[in-house]
Amino acid sequence: YASIVEENEEQAQSSETLVNLGAAFTAANNGTKALEFLSSADESDNYELLYNTACAMIQAGNLTNAEACLRKAETCCRQSLEADECTPEEIDEEVAVILTQLAYVLQLGGDTSKASAIYKRVLKSKPTDPAVAAAASNNTVVIRKVLSYKTTMLLCGCYLMLILFFSP
Repeated sequence: YASIVEENEEQAQSSETLVNLGAAFTAANNGTKALEFLSSADESDNYELLYNTACAMIQAGNLTNAEACLRKAETCCRQSLEADECTPEEIDEEVAVILTQLAYVLQLGGDTSKASAIYKRVLKSKPTDPAVAAAASNNTVVIRKVLSYKTTMLLCGCYLMLILFFSP
């Protein structure tokens, strides 16, 4: 994709090319380079561009902007698919990818309750994309284990304090 951009200026500004180029750079663990190309896009209402921009932001460690970008991507996705007269099920299926990534951003940022709620909502919609279902399921388990571990450590700490307090 990079050579296409270098050779053909018209093709370089195509939103499809930018979406694919951003995804390729992000997949190659080069979120910074992806952001360079994606920031040149004029289409701020293209949910695929917004989603890929958010993924590059996550990779670059910019969770706050990634969250905002994913929220905008969800809104744009719903509006675009409603305009295309897609069914609610088709819309939910497409939005599930965005929501799962949003939940991941919230999870990384420490807001596990909101992340869990989104994962639960995605799983309740029974996504047909196995990657979405796997990510939402696995991250739900991770959140539960972390919370369970923290609760266990808190209880052990309290128990230890009681022992020390009441020891002769």
